[in-house]
Amino acid sequence: MSNYLTYLCTIIGTDKTMSKTTKKRQSYNTEVVRTLSQEYEVSERFVRMAINKDKTSLTAETIRKKYFQLINPTKKAIEQFKQNPVKQ
Repeated sequence: MSNYLTYLCTIIGTDKTMSKTTKKRQSYNTEVVRTLSQEYEVSERFVRMAINKDKTSLTAETIRKKYFQLINPTKKAIEQFKQNPVKQ
């Protein structure tokens, strides 16, 4: 069986016969997404698309900037907690 796969791969010109590319899903802070959705009166999907740069309107760019402004303190708090965990 192994020889057969090697033969097939050389004919096709690939290293693997069943290779698939995978795309990592982006995760978002749901509270921030929900808040921005309510503030700008758009759907949560629109907010996610704006963050991904799938939407390019002025509102989408404003939402994207605001999202990263709101998420930045959260990232800093997580890093600070990792360095100095709370002792009980």
